[in-house]
Amino acid sequence: MEQSNKTTEAILYTLLYVAIFMFSIFIPFFIIIGFVFMPIPIIAFTAKYNVRNGLVISLILAIFSFLIGSYVALSITAVMVIGALMIGHMMYKQASAYETLLYGTIGYAIGLVFAYACSHIFLQVNWLDMFTQSLDESIETFTMFVKQLGLDTNVEAQIEIIEQQVIQLTYSFTAILIMIATALSFITQWLAYKWVNWRHKKAYYFPPFRTFNFPVILIWIHLLAIIFQYTSLEEGSLLYIATINVFAITTLCIIIQGFSFIFYFAYAKKINISVPIIIVILSIIFAPIFLIFIRFIGIIDIGFRWKSRIQPK
Repeated sequence: MEQSNKTTEAILYTLLYVAIFMFSIFIPFFIIIGFVFMPIPIIAFTAKYNVRNGLVISLILAIFSFLIGSYVALSITAVMVIGALMIGHMMYKQASAYETLLYGTIGYAIGLVFAYACSHIFLQVNWLDMFTQSLDESIETFTMFVKQLGLDTNVEAQIEIIEQQVIQLTYSFTAILIMIATALSFITQWLAYKWVNWRHKKAYYFPPFRTFNFPVILIWIHLLAIIFQYTSLEEGSLLYIATINVFAITTLCIIIQGFSFIFYFAYAKKINISVPIIIVILSIIFAPIFLIFIRFIGIIDIGFRWKSRIQPK
């Protein structure tokens, strides 16, 4: 009976993935939605029947994708499958939500690297070159626009600054991939929790964001990245690129910790939930000013466990 149920669910989840995949391939702009929902069948099946069973349907889906759309479709499936298997495996092991998120991020990052390699080797398309080209085109458009308005008094100096920022941004390509992998992992894991809880009567959930804490070692890694930035590293070298990426990732983590503290403070002092939400929105809109303050809060909270010193009302 159990084997029959497993086979039935394997067929249903495979067909569900195929349906979402086909919509993503043939309907414009649906691929964005597909990237979010395609992993759900694999996660749900793996979470219930373990990773070995999840690998079986994943292999079937990979073959199907290759037959339908060659290396492009296979790359998409690789990104979805690897991250989904990692999340489903950790759910099967009853791991914590944030541990599952970490493994899911690793899985999606591996999938993105695989997709990048396939694109570069088989299609001669380099994502980094495309990214750099799009930024260069944006700068050219901005320059022409400024000159047409007659505001080109200091435009060359401004363009030079922007070009330097673009170069730094291209060096941060690895950090950008990791951020994309984290976002994909979080969204798909959250949706998978909702699906599995409804479908299989489980109780998976993320703890409240206000309770989230990064380990203290993050501060030391961030400090080390800052120190390396002030040393005479050769621009473009491996250590230089690694330093920029580590700094970008740790900075984002510290900002997340700062937001977590703000939500905890609002909860502890019985402040309406709309207040921290507005602070987050304003921090994103006025990033250069607000995020420095949020980052400072995050550093204090990680280093001194500020939340534990605040007594709830």
